[in-house]
Amino acid sequence: MMRVLAISGSLRHDSYNTALLHAAAEVAPEGLELVIFDGLREIPPYDQNGDAAGAPPAVLHLRRAIEDADALLFATPEYNGSVPGVLKNAVDWASRPRATTVMQNKPAAVIGASTGMFGAVWAQQDLKRILGLTGNRVLDLELSVGRAQETFVDGVLADHELRVQLREVLEALEDAVRKREAVAAARLAGGLGPERLRRPAPSAAAESGGRSSGDRNGRQGRPGGGVDVGPGLLKAALDRAPLTHEDLELAHVLVASRPASAIMRAPWSRTAAISARRSSM
Repeated sequence: MMRVLAISGSLRHDSYNTALLHAAAEVAPEGLELVIFDGLREIPPYDQNGDAAGAPPAVLHLRRAIEDADALLFATPEYNGSVPGVLKNAVDWASRPRATTVMQNKPAAVIGASTGMFGAVWAQQDLKRILGLTGNRVLDLELSVGRAQETFVDGVLADHELRVQLREVLEALEDAVRKREAVAAARLAGGLGPERLRRPAPSAAAESGGRSSGDRNGRQGRPGGGVDVGPGLLKAALDRAPLTHEDLELAHVLVASRPASAIMRAPWSRTAAISARRSSM
């Protein structure tokens, strides 16, 4: 089961953004669990001195919730043209300590609702920039719900097209998670580091200067099919560094071409990725 942690930037009881996340839970694809975080109110203002002495329980709760999730979905209102302070504060806590932040490389999507015409577009843009700086892999998509007071009926999202778009956002997160898991699985399958990468014997096509049928990206195909993982991909996963465009291309190939292979089976998902990250700290 893939888990998406949903965080609303509003504390209001009848918040449109919280209602938007409930609507997302209703339209979630099969096999995806959307969990709405409810501890934002308890998080104190960020204090670096306090963090160094030991993070408060509410912050530890937030960090654990993010760590246990495969992806993040933020729904933000817009206050004075930007992100609400309570949400920015939570992100500040989650982003620390920088060397081991639970945000690193975690897929994230941003949506928003407001009573104005534009659906919190400025706040969404600011939050995407902030999340990018914390190390998240922020999806390049947007869902803006304007005139929320007319779009929600008794707290329920009544617009069918918006519900379809919500599902598309979750499907995009699913795809991003699969690619991230392919990277973690490739790292584990490759022996925990580029120095232990097993390379297959060259095929006849490679020896003659051509490409094998399983190698559409200039990489040697493995015996029995599939794609050989490269040192750059494994090192990025090992170091938890931002992935290059080439690494993401290979992750896409792994997901598309090897859905039933050993490196893509369910046990490699969230638990394996978390274990791999901890072992490399």
